This record gives sequence, C-alpha cells and structure tokens, in this order.
Amino acid sequence: MAQTAVIAGVGPGLGESIARTFSSNACNVALFALRADYIEEFAKELSDPGDGLAVQTDLRDVDAIDAGFETVREA
Repeated sequence: MAQTAVIAGVGPGLGESIARTFSSNACNVALFALRADYIEEFAKELSDPGDGLAVQTDLRDVDAIDAGFETVREA
C-alpha cells in the first residue's frame, strides 16, 4: 500500500520540491493550495500518473482544510 503525503501551501518553490521528493520515493502526493490552476497542472507532472492529487484548499479556513483531507481519504 502506497503512503500518502499531504503538502500544504504548494507553490513553485519549496512546496513543489517537497512534493517531487515524495513522489519520486513512491508516495502519493496530495497538493493543497489556493490556486487550483497551478496545482492541477503540477499534479500532472509528477513521476507516475495518479501520484498527484490537486485539492484547492484555503488554508485560512478550518472547514476547507477538513474538506481537503476528506477529499484525500476518498481518493
């Protein structure tokens, strides 16, 4: 069973680098960020199809974070 890493606040810097590292080490990666367009494109770039899951999440909103984790669980 593959492990899943949730990366919050993914952008083109550190978050992207961390996500690539987890993906290259056989982890599924859930990408949380406010900008859906960026994380949706980035999720497609990860090493294997299906590794990345883009979850638009406003990290300032506790309910949105809870909903994001529910999305990850369902996937």
